[in-house]
Amino acid sequence: MDILEILPDSDPILRKTSRRVTHVDENLKKLITDMYDTMVIKNGIGLSAIQVGVLKRFFVYEIPVLVVDEIEGKPGEKPCETSQADEANHETAPDKFSEATENPGKDESEADQEISYVYTGDYLVCINPRIISKEGSVIDDEGCLSKEGWHAKVERALNVTLQAYDIEMKKFVKTVSGLEARCVQHEIDHLDGILFTDRAEEGTLREVTDTENGESEEPPTASNDNESEIAQEHVITIDGDRTVGHD
Repeated sequence: MDILEILPDSDPILRKTSRRVTHVDENLKKLITDMYDTMVIKNGIGLSAIQVGVLKRFFVYEIPVLVVDEIEGKPGEKPCETSQADEANHETAPDKFSEATENPGKDESEADQEISYVYTGDYLVCINPRIISKEGSVIDDEGCLSKEGWHAKVERALNVTLQAYDIEMKKFVKTVSGLEARCVQHEIDHLDGILFTDRAEEGTLREVTDTENGESEEPPTASNDNESEIAQEHVITIDGDRTVGHD
């Protein structure tokens, strides 16, 4: 396992447009594996090739699983729904999820639980991705592994349909929402030389403090009442592409 260096947002390479992938060889497969391992080590939910200095049009991502261990009962698992997409540090995850394992405001039942986030290894490789449809709109915190420790409010589509190729260069179409949709949009932006700070709502870029612990200062806002409930999410680092984080 090789842990790769993630370029900072000040690196001019991140402003370049990534080139389409024409075939997948063993070297590219190893790079994909190393990117995933790097993303996990960095607590990300997404990572694009350009963030590790490779100008190829693909990214990897995985939304970790929320695991709730009952201290006096059986452990349970469910997909992470803490945020819609960035993460978003789109790009950071587990230990940076804003839902803490120790919360003075817990009720009696919550006090008997331990909450953690785990990667299953069931990640998605998206080669030559493009968004073919979007729906809805939501503004929420987003961050990036190329700018660790910083968040900003970013407006993203709530639901997107993605077309891409997998590691075997087979085309697929996938509709995603919430945190996963934010992550996908964040990572595709990377491939076009766009950073989350370019899309940040004016005056919202800030360094995350220990006290804040990655939580949004304000609840996310959706474009209509039907979307507002879905949009209630916590922030993780997307490159993820801690929203996810969107690298």
